[in-house]
Amino acid sequence: MTGEHLDPGDTPEKPPKLKKLSESSLRASQKQQKINDLLAIKRPLGECWKTFESNRGT
Repeated sequence: MTGEHLDPGDTPEKPPKLKKLSESSLRASQKQQKINDLLAIKRPLGECWKTFESNRGT
């Protein structure tokens, strides 16, 4: 249905599109959160590695 021949009482098919958009937006924010979590872990690990390397005498 394209929305051209709708009765005035009918609603166009916008809500599924909005729902799809919000789902993809939610997925994107979840991916970003995972990236942030991994970066938060990476920073301390990098510092630990530097300390380990310097203590190892290399």
